[in-house]
Order: sequence, then C-alpha cells, then structure tokens
Amino acid sequence: MRSGRPGPVLIDLPFDVQMAEIEFDPETYSSLPAYKPAATRAQAEKALTMLNESARPLLVAGGGIINADASELLVEFAELTGVPVVPTLMGWGTIPDDHPLMAGMCGLQTSHRYGNATMLASDFVLGIGNRWANRHTGSVEVYTKARKFVHVDIEPTQIGRVFSPDYGIVSDAKAALELFVQVAKEWKAAGKLADRKAWAAECLGRKETMLRKTDFDNVPMKPHRVYQGMVEAFGKDVCYVSTIGLSQIAGAQMLHVYKPRHWINCGQAGPLGWTVPAALGVRAADPSRKIVALSGDYDFQFMIEELAVGAQFVQAALHPHRGEQLLSRPDPSGPARLRDGLLRAAGLREHQHCGRPGSPGLRRGPHQGGRGPGLQGYPRAQPERTGPGHRPRRAADDRVQRTGGDRSDSGARDQHRHGHRD
Repeated sequence: MRSGRPGPVLIDLPFDVQMAEIEFDPETYSSLPAYKPAATRAQAEKALTMLNESARPLLVAGGGIINADASELLVEFAELTGVPVVPTLMGWGTIPDDHPLMAGMCGLQTSHRYGNATMLASDFVLGIGNRWANRHTGSVEVYTKARKFVHVDIEPTQIGRVFSPDYGIVSDAKAALELFVQVAKEWKAAGKLADRKAWAAECLGRKETMLRKTDFDNVPMKPHRVYQGMVEAFGKDVCYVSTIGLSQIAGAQMLHVYKPRHWINCGQAGPLGWTVPAALGVRAADPSRKIVALSGDYDFQFMIEELAVGAQFVQAALHPHRGEQLLSRPDPSGPARLRDGLLRAAGLREHQHCGRPGSPGLRRGPHQGGRGPGLQGYPRAQPERTGPGHRPRRAADDRVQRTGGDRSDSGARDQHRHGHRD
C-alpha cells in the first residue's frame, strides 16, 4: 500500500489467522519504512548529460512528484537548468501556473494549445513520476517522433510500459530530484550547463499568445466566461475538485492551479469518482481549505444524497448548482426546488439548520412511513406509489400540506411563479 506507487491492496486473511493470539509489545513496536528505490549519482549525471546536449528540452512533471512532496525540488531544478515544465493532469500544481517556466499541459483533452505546441517543438523530454498515460500522449507515434526520452519512475513496471525511453531510472521522485539538483548546482558553478534563455522565451511567447478565448459577453453567459470569473474571484489559494468528463476537461483547459494538491482529480466513475464525496473528503481532511467543486448534471444527480451527508457530518457549506444546464438555461426556481427536495429527503422542516457549527443540527421530522428508522434514526422517505389513477405527489402538494392552504390555489400560484408545475 505504501511502497512503489501507493494504491489500494486487498488483504485476505483466513479466519484462524484473524482469531489467533500472538505475543506483541505495542510500546516498542515501530513500523518498517516503505521501500523506495533511489537513483544513483551516475544515473543522475547520465540523464543530465542527455538533457544538456539537447537544444529544446522539456521536463514532464507527474503525480509522483506530488506523492513524494518534491514539488519545490522540481521548481528549483527547472530554475537551475532553465528548462520549461509540462505537468500532467495528476501533476498539475507541481509548478505554479503563473511561473515563467510553466509551459502548459499537453494531450488529447485536459491540455492547453500552447502546451501541445511546445511539446511538438521539443527534442528531449525528461519525465519524472509520470506514466505517459494515453490522455497525455495521444498518438504515441506523433508524441515520440524526433525526440529523446528519459523516464524516472518509482515503479519498475512503468518503465517502457507505453513506449521504450532512451534511458530509464527506477527511483522515488524526491530521491532523483535531490540528485538532479545537486548535479545541476555543481555544473552551473563550473559553467557546464547550457543556456536555455532563448528556448524558455519561445515557450513563454506561446503561452502568452495561444490562449483560449474566455471573455465572451453572450447572454446567457457562456461556461468559458464563468471559468474566467472563477479564476478572477477565487485567487490562488482555492482548491478545485473535479469529476470526470466535461467538467474536468473544461476546468483543466481554463482554470489555474498554483499549489500542489490544489487540484483534486476524482478519476474514474464510482463512489470515489464523483465530485461531492471527493469534495467532502477534502473538506474533512483540511477544514480550512477553500474548495470549489466542478460538477456536471449526471455527477451531481447521481450523488445528490451526499449533500445531506456533508451537511450533517462534515459541516460543509454547500452551494449546489446544476452545472452546464444552469449556465446556459438559468432556472430561478431550481435552487428552491432542490432545497425542498433535500429537506424532505433528510426528514427536516424548512426552518431547521443543516449541521453548521453552533446549530442544533439535524432533528427528526414527522414520521413519513417506511419500515423503521433511516440514517441515524431519521425516518425513511415514503415510497412512491404507482398504478392506474394515482397522481404522483408533487413539491407543490408538500408545501400546501405544511401551510394548510388550498391545494388548487397553491398549485395555480406555483404555476404562475415558475411558469410550470414541478
């Protein structure tokens, strides 16, 4: 779980092992350090020799640098050598987006135009802690043509898995970068490092000119302009949490990340692949972090019940929206209807609080039927009845039942206010 590239591991113990008793001294116990391979001095010198002999080198910074807490070493190495950096999606934030040596991301989807152009203009790539995943490389034939590669990764099976590099080093990213920085300092003091100012300026020029348009003045507002407003309003300390799909693609193309672990990428679909539970996990791990979650329609509706979990247990300030549909077709009744639905799902009345600090928290509402208590003793929602002649209960009916007003009058008022019935 902790050695190599960290990840989930199945531990399957027979029952007799689970029930066995052993002699154990917890006071003197100390866990063994996780195995981390480290580069050698000779390997570091050969990699830097290949970099030094190239005319247009690039560094590719993967998520392994963030896992190794080596982002500062990467920036130091880039500044010593003057080599621009192309982060992967998992390595976004290893170097601040506004750093002059940040050359943009490349690939099929989560990329920048200037990042792709810079990658195609390069002749040497030193990848550290990355996997050459298909979204980053696209066509391997185009990606590898006319350039040499050095690959540094902690997992031996990753070296040559997608394509064979010209030189491979099995090493923890931090251990490798410490040696790279040490060798680079010595070579710079001896005047052995090549001058990369012209190449870095060329990459920076692409970054300043090959930008996607975001300042649209359309009404309704285009999503591009929304992302521009997010960049301007939230500043550099914000942490973006993204699901898969268009919200991830658009966010990576138009947002900016300035710190490690301030871009949380949920990955594939599933309970941990959606925005809301991932955002709640970030909030639980660091309650002081300012979080913006990027959520699409399917993602939001699929995990909508997690909003109640966050309100009760994580004490998060949640502001739901319906993603792209609300951006293009605003519906002023949407937030109110969503709030009513969440309150009914949690068995709450409108005047009750939702788990904020200092509030009484969630309280049990009136019994709504079902075969027993729901989550934490709260009543289960009444199952929806179906059949000939049965009219489904609507949000307007619930409001009438609470206020005691006339159902037909209230429905007419609701229809007049929203232009349609819920």
